Amino acid sequence: MNLVDKCIWHPWATDEEGWCWKCAEKESEETFIDVNFYQVNDKIDRPKDDITWEVMKDLTSRAKRGVEKYDTTLAENNHQNMLQHAYEEALDLAQYLKKEITTLNTVQDLTKQYSNDLELGVKIRELYGQR
Repeated sequence: MNLVDKCIWHPWATDEEGWCWKCAEKESEETFIDVNFYQVNDKIDRPKDDITWEVMKDLTSRAKRGVEKYDTTLAENNHQNMLQHAYEEALDLAQYLKKEITTLNTVQDLTKQYSNDLELGVKIRELYGQR
């Protein structure tokens, strides 16, 4: 069991020394989020959906990196035009999506063109392998 300041999933189960007996029952490090970074007052249950859980962990990690890099939280940042910033991020996202769609379409076309798995593998490595 890990020592934490306060478990965000079971704040009612955290003792005065910072141990969460509820998480100890699960015996999983994934139930702990950096509570020195976040202070959560409401009980939050881990979602059953693994994808949602991974997104939550990514958001937490990204927010922590933002504080480390900019020394402020997003809520405290009143100095940037968030709409412009979001727009520019959306443009980047559109390009990343188009690249991956193009790659997927190419691989799907190759699977139709090469019925032999060995030839298909060679062609895919030729196009997308390490350079």
